[in-house]
This record gives sequence, structure tokens and C-alpha cells, in this order.
Amino acid sequence: MGEKIRVTATEFSLIHLLTLHNEQVMSYDELIDELWKGEDDVIYRRVNYHIFNIKKAILKTIGGTKTNTERIKNILVVVPGRGIMLNLKDEELIINRQHACTSVS
Repeated sequence: MGEKIRVTATEFSLIHLLTLHNEQVMSYDELIDELWKGEDDVIYRRVNYHIFNIKKAILKTIGGTKTNTERIKNILVVVPGRGIMLNLKDEELIINRQHACTSVS
């Protein structure tokens, strides 16, 4: 929709990592290893917490309608027992590193 969302540095890093593996399920272990290298106390709930915040930020920007909520579920897909997948066509994602925000078309 071309709208910018504000996310934390960790959430931006999570989105960026998922974009590098777009349309591929990344396991929780892969995400944790990449984003929290060497931290022993990181658990899967921490990843889900950031995914929840990203979805919330997107919905706050584009509106929390039922249609938008379903759309976001299909974009940031949580695969139970496996991990998380970003499900976008490459042309639908624009990342603006300078302003540390993302736009979903």
C-alpha cells in the first residue's frame, strides 16, 4: 500500500533477514542464531513477540480491518513447529534503511 511503518532495530533486522529468504520458511533456530548471536537466554517467544509487533505496526498504519488482518497473516506466515516465512513478491517490498522503516505495497 506504499505506507511506511516504524519498527525497532531488531524488528527491522528480522524483516530484512526474512526478505533475504523471501518465500522460504526460516526456522526459529536460524532466526535466533542470526539476530541474537551468542545470547543464551533467547527463546522462540522472543521471535514471536517481534513478529506480533511488526504485524501490529503494519495494521496501525493501514487499518486493522478484517481484510487487512488476513492479508498480514498471509504476508508474515507463522508455520507452527517450523518457523516464519515472509510471503511477498519481490516488487511488493521496499526497504528504506536510511529511515529504518519498511513499506509493504
